[in-house]
Amino acid sequence: MLEKNRLDTYFEDTTSPKNKKLSDVAKHTKFVRLSKLFLPIIAAAIVGMLLIIPALKEAADEIDLNFAKPKYGDFEKLHVENTTFYITDEDNKVSNFYTIGIDETFPGSKLIKLTNPQGTVNTKNDKWVSLKSTVGFYNQNTNFLDLKENTEVVFSDGMEVKTEKVAFDFSKSFGHTDTPVIGHGVFGDINSESMEFDAKTKVIIFKGKTSIKINENSFKGNKK
Repeated sequence: MLEKNRLDTYFEDTTSPKNKKLSDVAKHTKFVRLSKLFLPIIAAAIVGMLLIIPALKEAADEIDLNFAKPKYGDFEKLHVENTTFYITDEDNKVSNFYTIGIDETFPGSKLIKLTNPQGTVNTKNDKWVSLKSTVGFYNQNTNFLDLKENTEVVFSDGMEVKTEKVAFDFSKSFGHTDTPVIGHGVFGDINSESMEFDAKTKVIIFKGKTSIKINENSFKGNKK
C-alpha cells in the first residue's frame, strides 16, 4: 500500500520560489522573441494596406457604373420570361407565339413589348403563316402585332420572306410591310419595296419596284 505521506507528494507544489522565478523569466524571454519575429510582419502588412487602399479607391473612381435608376412605376410593370401567349382571331382561330420576354410598356398598359417573338398564324384549310422577329409590340385592345427588327415571314406554301418590319392585324388576318423585302420560294427569288399578304385568302401582293428571278424548273411539269 502507498503511504499517506508519499501520496500527498503527488499533489504538492514542489516548485521552489527560485524555480518559479526562473520559469517566469523564460516565459518573458519567449514572448520577447516572438514579438521581435511577428511585429515586423504586422508592421509590413499595415504599410502594405496603406499603399493598396488609395490605389483601390482611385481604381473605383475610374469605374463607370452604368446602372440606370429605376423610374417611378417600373416595379409595377408586368414582366414574364419564356412564355407562350395565344391570340384568337374573328374566326376563333387560335394563333400561338413564344417569346423570351413580355414587358408592359408602362403599368396597366395594354401595349406589351415582346422579346424575340416567334409563332404561327393559323388559317383555314390547315394553312399557316409563321412570323419571327427580334422585337415586337402587341396591342391587346386592337389585336395588332407590330414586329420591328429582323423580321421573317414564312408561308405554308414554301415562300420565305425577310424584311425589317411587319405589321399584322389579327382581326383581319392581314399583314403588310413598307420596308424592302427579299423573298425565296419554289418559283424563284423576289425583291420588292413593300408587301401585303392576306392569311385567309393566301394572297401575297408585292408593291413598288419589284424584280423576280424565276427558276427554270418551276415551269416544267412533272414528267410521266
